[in-house]
Amino acid sequence: MKIIGGVHRGRRLIAPQGQTTRPTLSKLRETLFNICQATIEEAHFLDLFAGAGAVGLEALSRGAAQASFVEIDKKAIQTIEKNIQTLDEERRTRTLLLDSIKALKRFAAREVRFDIIFADPPYGEGYSDKVLQFVDLHAILNEKGELFLEDTEFREFPLKTLKLKSSRRIGKAFLKQYVKR
Repeated sequence: MKIIGGVHRGRRLIAPQGQTTRPTLSKLRETLFNICQATIEEAHFLDLFAGAGAVGLEALSRGAAQASFVEIDKKAIQTIEKNIQTLDEERRTRTLLLDSIKALKRFAAREVRFDIIFADPPYGEGYSDKVLQFVDLHAILNEKGELFLEDTEFREFPLKTLKLKSSRRIGKAFLKQYVKR
């Protein structure tokens, strides 16, 4: 797995051992950053269900000011921290060993806001809907912020503050982009 663009382009990342995480495909990462290339500069980026941290580290490589990584798997967090050290990005990152929904609640309670939130939850377990509903009802996304969800299912339901801006199918997954109304 490699960083595909920006100042760290071509740098190799390690992936967590075992079957508990699924790396985000480079094609999906490339699509994501093509979409947000105009907004990534100086952005505060949140990588939920971070796995190896490739998406958040890609964001830093492409100019994000700061990236937060949330992952519940201890080995995955250790891998993210090794990847952060490899890229010498300790000062612009923070990691949380925590369930992603609990992390969102913590951010909301502390009034932490993000410009871009990316979530790549385990497929078929309902986390995508929970993240979408939480971000829709809580002010953790800045006014011009974007929420990106990767999931294999595409369901729509009423939203109060967000709207679906785009959806792209990449392999088995959809990359859905939500913005404020």
